[in-house]
Amino acid sequence: MAPRAFITGITGQDGSYLAELLLAKGYQIGKVDGLIGKATREAIMAFQTSQRMEPQGRPTGQVLDALRRAR
Repeated sequence: MAPRAFITGITGQDGSYLAELLLAKGYQIGKVDGLIGKATREAIMAFQTSQRMEPQGRPTGQVLDALRRAR
């Protein structure tokens, strides 16, 4: 079975970068390890909601781009 991060979307360095961006914007995700766990998915959903995106909680390239642009 593939690791959870591969099942849910981006992983590795991109997953860590996404997590660091979420943390920098005040979202609580726990440990930055490159994996997308429950807390990270919840933070992604909260971010998506704040940006008027459909809150799916998936770590997609669209989410990563929106995090880069968000202030």
